[in-house]
Amino acid sequence: MICLGNVEYLTNNFKLALEWFDDALRLLRQRKEFELSVCKVLLRKAISFDKLGEYSRSIECFGEVLKLGRRLWGPNHPELSNVLNSLGNVHRNQGELRRALRCYEECLRIRSQADDVLGVASTKNNIGAIFASMEQVERSRQFYAESLRVKTEILGSVHIDTARTLYNMGQLYVTDRQFNSALSFLEESLRVFKLNLGENHNEVAACLCSIGTVHDETMDEELALSYFKRALTAVKGQGGSRAVKAQALHNVGIILTKRNDIDHAVRIFREALEMKQNSIDAEDKSDTQYCLANVLRLTGCTSE
Repeated sequence: MICLGNVEYLTNNFKLALEWFDDALRLLRQRKEFELSVCKVLLRKAISFDKLGEYSRSIECFGEVLKLGRRLWGPNHPELSNVLNSLGNVHRNQGELRRALRCYEECLRIRSQADDVLGVASTKNNIGAIFASMEQVERSRQFYAESLRVKTEILGSVHIDTARTLYNMGQLYVTDRQFNSALSFLEESLRVFKLNLGENHNEVAACLCSIGTVHDETMDEELALSYFKRALTAVKGQGGSRAVKAQALHNVGIILTKRNDIDHAVRIFREALEMKQNSIDAEDKSDTQYCLANVLRLTGCTSE
């Protein structure tokens, strides 16, 4: 049953995988000597629920894994740090920043004790992201900078993980309205993303979108629009992320509104809003709803 569940899991058939994992757990829980297998199956269940967007059930499974893992392995086992990191990611996706931070901090403690240098760098990147979301810019910058230093030294300047921290640093400078610094980090991350991923990928598209935002903020609408359109091409080529496509469309809609191209802006905002319908980020969705409502007022219509 575990093998069948793993096959479905590895082929991204998470609902079928969960059925097999549940059947396996019913048998495994009957024997104490199978607790390690129970732990591994629960971990696969937690990740499957996360992939399906069932975050509360994912968190519940991760909690069981931590409880059982601490008893089986002790409080400082490296595998626990991986579980804590994954649980932190789920909390962060849910907007539960303080819970995510607690997970990452415990993960950092375990990885530091184990001298897992790259693991520490990865965790510091995640902690930097939490502080960025909390608008604690300086603390975020410190963690990102340390993560970037280690990744550059060990992985090299053209590794994709290095590019991800470069991108995060760039985003932080955008938030802090230091646009020259933002552009420097974002353009370098874009170069490395393209080297590793090609022209058409979600991460390339997200980077193009961020560079477009910088140019829009510095009043170069034409250049900004070109980057947003390139982002749409990049994400379309992968068939990819609705969130990235929605953000690029939203940004295009704003520029079209500034240019008084109202009918076109309405179509673009509606397409962006459709992309955001299943988003758990209510604020992100409301931004597009607000922009659409404002544009519709200009046409004498009301929002639907």
